[in-house]
Amino acid sequence: MTNLCNARRAVRPVLVAVLLALASCRSSEPHRKVTVPPDAPAAAAPRSALELRLVLDEPAPGSFELTDEAGETLILSPDAVVTVGDVVKTEIVDSATMGAFSVAVHFSQEAAERMRKVSGENVGRRMAFVLDGKVFIAPYIRSPLASPVLIDSNFSREDAEWVAEHLAP
Repeated sequence: MTNLCNARRAVRPVLVAVLLALASCRSSEPHRKVTVPPDAPAAAAPRSALELRLVLDEPAPGSFELTDEAGETLILSPDAVVTVGDVVKTEIVDSATMGAFSVAVHFSQEAAERMRKVSGENVGRRMAFVLDGKVFIAPYIRSPLASPVLIDSNFSREDAEWVAEHLAP
């Protein structure tokens, strides 16, 4: 159980970084440290269940409620826009900040089109990032998104590699 909790904590910075990408902001923080469980296998990184779902204003058929870490109850769309299964490639990218790195997450063509369509139709609304059945963040959509999505969080190279491995197919 401790390893699962540590793994969830380790993936959380990824979600915060995606929030920054959605908000079209850049973090002014120095390198973000990802907590890697000491017993995490180096070769085969475990993948968590990640879903991006729209936040609805009122219940709809098939929608459901989850409470985020701040205690706000959100009504989530019945269908995920994209999931970790839609990720086809990840890569490390040198950031504009000296010595910092980002992670580019590429979706399948179908998933990128879904993301573009849904995010374009819902600018100004929120999209929840659900990790292993829990809402970690639910930022507002500022502009249409597609693929790749750049996770820009001032990672060190080591941390960016760890994140990319955990999102990679």
